[in-house]
Amino acid sequence: MVLGPRTGQCHYPFRGPSATAVGVCSARKPGVLPIGTPSLIARIFRVREPAPLHAEFEEAFLSVSVPYVERAKGFVSVRVGRPTRFEPEQYFMLSVWRDENALRDFAGEEWSKAVIPSGMERFVKESWVHHYELFGGAELRAGA
Repeated sequence: MVLGPRTGQCHYPFRGPSATAVGVCSARKPGVLPIGTPSLIARIFRVREPAPLHAEFEEAFLSVSVPYVERAKGFVSVRVGRPTRFEPEQYFMLSVWRDENALRDFAGEEWSKAVIPSGMERFVKESWVHHYELFGGAELRAGA
């Protein structure tokens, strides 16, 4: 891998259209945190929802779940996604948290479990939660 002329661009020594990938390539680049540095935490909540309930679920997801997360102390940002043809019944919520303590304040000591706001229980039959430390990207460059 060789750093390209623009910040955040990497060139890989392969032929063809896959020879260039955009992303963070070096821990020395601005906006990239070294391993072990306290960082923002991304929480990905996924939920399976049958197609007949999509419209009702989307309305509730936006009016109940998103505001519930946005009111939490230590909340940074949230994005939600709906199913595609590749995952026709899965929705997700990506929330970003100031640190692990903020996430623990929101979700409790067992923060690897789903937090389901009142009124959303009837929609959740199957769900998953994943967490990641963020170490590069726009939110870190912006100082969020």
